[in-house]
Amino acid sequence: MRPRHGLEGGYLFWLLNSSTGADQFRPRANGVTRYGLSKVAIGSIRLPLPPSPEQAAIVHFLDCLDRRIRRCIRAKEELIALLEEQQHASVEQAITGQIDVRTGRPYATYRDSGVEWLPRVPPAWERYRLKTLLEGIDRRSSTGSETLLSLRRDHGIVVYADHFSRPPQAKSLVDFKLVARGQLVVNRLQANNGLVFRSGLNGLVSPDYSVFRARLGAQFAMRYLSSLLRTIRCRAHFRRESTGLGTGTAGFLRLYDDRFLATAVYLPAKAMQRRILDWTDLKTAKTTERGDHAGRQIALLREYRQRLIDDAVTGKIDVRGAAAALPKLDPVADDPA
Repeated sequence: MRPRHGLEGGYLFWLLNSSTGADQFRPRANGVTRYGLSKVAIGSIRLPLPPSPEQAAIVHFLDCLDRRIRRCIRAKEELIALLEEQQHASVEQAITGQIDVRTGRPYATYRDSGVEWLPRVPPAWERYRLKTLLEGIDRRSSTGSETLLSLRRDHGIVVYADHFSRPPQAKSLVDFKLVARGQLVVNRLQANNGLVFRSGLNGLVSPDYSVFRARLGAQFAMRYLSSLLRTIRCRAHFRRESTGLGTGTAGFLRLYDDRFLATAVYLPAKAMQRRILDWTDLKTAKTTERGDHAGRQIALLREYRQRLIDDAVTGKIDVRGAAAALPKLDPVADDPA
């Protein structure tokens, strides 16, 4: 749209981003497969139009405040990303023995692991092949009536219907793999991206996934092992062990069960595994709390931004004095993008 005489383009922009504009768009939208707005519908919208000098003041006021708010939001988003990065790093260091959770510092001594993906380990940690800890199971559903589960990188093993609105691609869930609580599920195409989780649910998973249970007498915590197998170091190892077509992060690289089970890992005593898990749980909870607090602040800032826009373009607040006191914007230096 090109503004006509008497209407400033910046004011029209803010007006159409206000609730006043959006509320008039919604009832005029129509369509069968998806909603859209016709030119006639857009042209029939009635909007408040102050004098040109006041339009300019509103635009300058909102431009300045919007950029400040966006900068603040961006800073909090960067804080959330930094918190998550620090959390992942701390968890990985604890799980791989690079720090002693009892002291928060590295162990007093280390020894060479003899494993490519894990250079050094504490002396008391023992080496295992996954095939001595896990055994593959392949139980299939005869009815497909069990709960369909899915693996998600940020949530673990979840109920499919709780996270996806689209129906599963398969026409029938008959012959899908059965999984029980406490078992390990591996997405063979995405193991190198961390899709290896201990299940906390009973249900069904894709036939393309691998399911493992602990061998009788094996002394380890499945949740600890699954955390170890999701570390960046181990994921890089899985990528090297995967075969198929593709380069970079693309393509179809499958981690076959024999290569997965041949992987060597180091584990502390089971009691120490639980202690490390308690420490990582506490660390994660603290990070989540700080991240959630920053997320709530972002939501409030966005709500405040929307209220400023709504009140300014509808004349609920007179911004002319405030706009006059605000500095002229540098379109490059002040661009939040």
